[in-house]
Amino acid sequence: MNTHAQMFHAPRQLTVRVPDALAMLGIGRTKLYALIGKREIETIKIGKATLILVSSLEAFVERQRS
Repeated sequence: MNTHAQMFHAPRQLTVRVPDALAMLGIGRTKLYALIGKREIETIKIGKATLILVSSLEAFVERQRS
């Protein structure tokens, strides 16, 4: 029997903040900002917040597998 909570799916998160990206990749802040500077990871700015696209993180990891 499905309850309402079991049927509810949270929307996929499109962006994360820097600390979350660091945890997702398991790298340090300096390395992350170096990758951003080399445009290997894409960010957007909303006000003062730097948000990192989850799709960009996934694409980066996939490129590293090659």
